[in-house]
Amino acid sequence: MSKPNLKAVDTPNCPALNIYVDRAAKAAALRDQVAALEAEIAKAEATEREALAAAPSLAPIDQKLEDVAADLALGQTTDKVAEERRVALAKERLAVEEKIRWATASAGAARRTLDGLTRRLNNAQALIADFKKEAPYLRLYAVREQAEIVGAEYVKHARIVREAFLRLVAFSQLMGGTGVQGDTGITYSTFNEFFLPSFKVAGVWDERRRERYNFDKLFDTASHQYEVAEVGVAERQRLAALGLDL
Repeated sequence: MSKPNLKAVDTPNCPALNIYVDRAAKAAALRDQVAALEAEIAKAEATEREALAAAPSLAPIDQKLEDVAADLALGQTTDKVAEERRVALAKERLAVEEKIRWATASAGAARRTLDGLTRRLNNAQALIADFKKEAPYLRLYAVREQAEIVGAEYVKHARIVREAFLRLVAFSQLMGGTGVQGDTGITYSTFNEFFLPSFKVAGVWDERRRERYNFDKLFDTASHQYEVAEVGVAERQRLAALGLDL
């Protein structure tokens, strides 16, 4: 028996398959997005750390101002010198405060970028998690959809086989009426064992219910003896019309 050429099987429009392929493609794009977001988050975190590290401290200046006050209290400096030192330290403090404001602004911008990227990362990861949960069911629906398509083909060909089978059995019985002595039939003893199994797909089950077959069989010889007789009558009449009397 030759192997089936599955590449030649006709695949019509398949909504369930299309849904799975679409969702899988979106999930793949989200995974790429997650990788890109994680890389950008790492950059934003580094920028924030560097900005915060670049911010100088006011503590050394405050300590120098405290020393000026202590020197003045102990009489180790004059009011004029103390004032000059305070003016110089005030200018130094303004410069340090400007650097702190710049560093704080840079860190704040990095933090806002980081928060936005993190939110998008969480959203993307949530969507990927949702797909992982629904993917098994989407795969099942897609494969079952294919089974339904093939099931319809199965029923179509089963009807052809059923009709041919009934006609061959009818011919075998009609051969007994030709007047030739002996076993003139064309069936083997195994023909009574013939049946076509049923499947749990809509098209096959509809055919089974319509023809009132057993739940696990689409067609079997035992439940169609009356049909063999009907087909035999029909074939006898057809042959008689062609001039062959039996």
